[in-house]
Parts: sequence; structure tokens; C-alpha cells
Amino acid sequence: MRTDALVVGAGPASLIFSEKAASQGLNVKIYEEHTKIGIPNHCTGLISVEGFQRLNLTPTKEMIQHKISGCYIHSPNRNRIEVRDKRVRAYAINRILFDQMLANKAVNAGVQLILGEHVDSLLLSKNCVKGVSIKESNVFSPLTIDAEGPSRRLLQKTGLLSKWKKPLLGVNAEISAEVEPEMAEVWFNSDFAPGFFAWVVPLEGSSCRVGLASNSGAILEKLNYFLKKRFNTLPEYKPNIGQVLVDGPLQKTSFNGLLLVGDAAGHVKPTTGGGVVMGGLCASEAAKVAVKAIEESNTSSEYLKSYDYSWKSLYQNEFRSMKMLRSIADRVNDIQIDHTFTLFKEERMDEKLLDLVSAGDMDMQHNVIRKALTDSKVLILLTRILGRLMLDEMLQFVNV
Repeated sequence: MRTDALVVGAGPASLIFSEKAASQGLNVKIYEEHTKIGIPNHCTGLISVEGFQRLNLTPTKEMIQHKISGCYIHSPNRNRIEVRDKRVRAYAINRILFDQMLANKAVNAGVQLILGEHVDSLLLSKNCVKGVSIKESNVFSPLTIDAEGPSRRLLQKTGLLSKWKKPLLGVNAEISAEVEPEMAEVWFNSDFAPGFFAWVVPLEGSSCRVGLASNSGAILEKLNYFLKKRFNTLPEYKPNIGQVLVDGPLQKTSFNGLLLVGDAAGHVKPTTGGGVVMGGLCASEAAKVAVKAIEESNTSSEYLKSYDYSWKSLYQNEFRSMKMLRSIADRVNDIQIDHTFTLFKEERMDEKLLDLVSAGDMDMQHNVIRKALTDSKVLILLTRILGRLMLDEMLQFVNV
């Protein structure tokens, strides 16, 4: 049987791509190196209500581990800002069940899912990807989908990968601890989360999911330090260590015979490192292009570049705005963050922040960023904290 599209990796983006492509008649084959879908789980598992709607997915009752309506944001000196909405904004989900739901949808659409097969390399001939190499044997396909994740191991081997930023190292775990229901927590502190933040997400009963990402090593030592700070003890846990992308999409995600989706494409929110929703939406665009390419028997880079045009026209502003915020955040130190929290309370910005959150969107953040940067009170506050030069850098995104 022919293979129209050969997919490397069985994460959410690749499963969404595969289900949509197969439902339109393509013969799709997925190779996944692990023996079980969703394992190991490197994700915090916090997905917005709107995100599920955009992906046209409905979480099952078993999948939802808690409903989240707000967040406590902590500065390095433990000053706290409360952001609480009147409605449920996100679900803390069981990512294993979520991924398995997507896998079942793909298989039901006709996708051939092959588990426990490690892809050694992409087959590159005359600057065109012809398939993959597995255990010294070659599997050919007119179109290959690289959904290998943030490591981009296979892509690096081909020499097709242009300049990209090294991912952060992240860790998450589930622990037994009492936290406030429906309220997630974000903690900024360069002692345990340099270059990013730590988090706490409530789950069922007396359990929660904790984690952090860091731009330097000793990730477990950092997590231990955070847990002792937050809970005054070091609970038992089993860590899941992975990589977190914060640099936004690659400029080029289509090549001769090859499309990149999900983390491999960089379709991840630079502000939070979350990639399920944006990766899934862009993967849907990849499926549309793949179907047309196979129908036309044309998988050249010239034909496939319509994928780049498509996701950029829909989501480039979102990625650019979030990347701008990440760039600013990377240059703000703990003292400035503490100062921000102090001024926030002095200027009584609670109501303003609540308005922004209520009107905002966890996934599509461009409009709320624009709204914040066109508010005179917010601009005055940011000028006092960041200085004029950094503020001017942020303001260039207002009219995009």
C-alpha cells in the first residue's frame, strides 16, 4: 500500500495533521519511537477553553483534572498579584488521555500508527526529503512530516535547519499538596527559574502539578529549591524532564518533500511555552496543503511554501507579539520585577488587569497586548519600570 504522507512523531500536532489529512483521502503513516501514546508526558497540561473550541475538540470528564478560572502571580520577593475571572478559562487535563483521544481519532480516520519505531534520519537526496531511515532500512514517501518535537534532531542532521535558539530545560511533576482550587500559580525568581518561571496547577483532591523551566542546568536542584520555598517541605515526586521552546516559529517550515509541524516548526507560544493549541491550528493548515500537494503530485518546496504563507497569515502577529514580550522578559531582572509588582499595587491596577484578562485570550494574545500598550495608565507604569528604550520596542507592535 502506498504512503502519501509519512509522519515522524505522535504528539498532538502530528495526530491532528494526520487525522485531517487521512479524513480527506490521504494514506498516512505515523512512526512513534515510544511504545505508548502520551508517555512520557512532558507537558503541564493546561489548555484554554477557547483552545479546545478552536481545535473542535471536547474534553471528556475523565480527561479534565481541574477547572482553572484564575492565577496568582508571585514576584521574586513573594509579592503577589491576583488575576481571577468569573468564568472557567482553562482545563488542567490528563495529557495521556488527551493524546490517546487524538490518536483514536486519527486511527479511526484510517491513519496507520506504528509504535516503538525510532526514526534514525530523514532521507535526503538532491536537497529533497524522500522518506525516513529506520533500523538501516528506508521507508519512502512523496511527503514527510517532521513532528519530532523541540530537539529537531533529524532536521539538524539534514543541514536544512537555519539559525535557531536552544530550548530551555523544563521539568514537571505531580505532588500531594494543598493549593487553592481553580487558581494556578506563576512564580518568577532567577534563583530557581532563570529565563522563565515556575508554576503550580491544582488537580483533583489534594494533588497538583508543579514545574519550572530554566536557561541553565541542574534542573532538579532548581525544582527542589522551588518546592521547599513554596511548600516548606520537599514532597516526593517523579520528574518528567523535557525541553521548552520560547523562540517562536522557524522562518521556514516547508522544504522539498518536507513539512514541519508542532514543536519542530516552533509553533509554540513564546510567553508560556505551550504548544498544543497553536501547534494544532498550524498543523490543520499543513494538512490542507498536504492534501492538495498529493492530489497535484507536487511536493516541491515551491508548492509546499503555501503552508508557510497560510500559518503566517493567520498567526504570525500572535507569534511576533508573544516573542516581543518574551524578549523583554528575558532582559528584566528580579529587582525590576519586584518594582513592577510594587508599582502595580501603589497605582491600584487590579481593576485594569482584570479588564485585560476578561477581554484577553490565553492563546491569541496579540489583541490584549495591543490593548494594554494603548492604555495611558499602563504606558506610564511601563515607562517607569522599563525605561523609554524598551517601551519603544514594545510599542512598535501596537499597529501591527
